[in-house]
Amino acid sequence: MLTGCLSDSVSAPRVGDARLKARPSTPTETPPVGLANIPITIGVDGLVYFPASYKPTVPAPVAFLLHGAGHDASELMAPVSTYAESRGLVLVAVTSSQGTWDAIYGGFGPDVTAIDLALNYLFARCNVDTKRLGVMGFSDGATYAIALTRANGDLFKRVNVYSPGFLISVDSVGKPEYFITHGTQDQVLSFDNTKNVIVPGLRSAGYSVDFRQFDGGHGVTAQLLETSVDWFVRP
Repeated sequence: MLTGCLSDSVSAPRVGDARLKARPSTPTETPPVGLANIPITIGVDGLVYFPASYKPTVPAPVAFLLHGAGHDASELMAPVSTYAESRGLVLVAVTSSQGTWDAIYGGFGPDVTAIDLALNYLFARCNVDTKRLGVMGFSDGATYAIALTRANGDLFKRVNVYSPGFLISVDSVGKPEYFITHGTQDQVLSFDNTKNVIVPGLRSAGYSVDFRQFDGGHGVTAQLLETSVDWFVRP
């Protein structure tokens, strides 16, 4: 089970631009195999994971991973990569520029830039299935994932959200699909807020939401994590 931290369950204003510029294109570089660091010369602290089953001629599902507060790019990479190999799922992640993601405590800015740089690095090496390109986020990363994908729904199509905190105001573009989990005993971020505010708010705005609650705390069970990965990579 994932465990982590932390932001208060309150609404946050939108400041800055959440729009990403990176777009999938014909790959021109050879990807690494397995887990690898994104070269520091790119300007980000990040990781990529290409399963051994990846074939350049076959478009692959891709997930961008967003960690919880106080953690780094490896937090979701470790558990999700357990299921990625058998499903042909490519993963990419960066570490937030501060203790958590920029828009949690202020406005969009340096983390959007870092995500753009990491995506450009990945897109130069990966044949992307654009219908299965999305984001997975936990805790503060889950809160950020909802905002980032609502603002970039023309790029991201599927979103796995584990224990989010609140909704950040953004100018929405497109309609990605959401798979949301939250433990009923969460003592860090409110289960009730997810059930009664976040999920109904997204649905009322026209988003498809598959919501799964579970008897547990701040994290996600291995079974639900695997179920969510299967939801993400489905044809």
